[in-house]
Amino acid sequence: AELLRSGKTPRHFITRA
Repeated sequence: AELLRSGKTPRHFITRA
């Protein structure tokens, strides 16, 4: 979830979150 807050996270990371 931290990566999502960065706003520079890839789509696959968003799915994992």
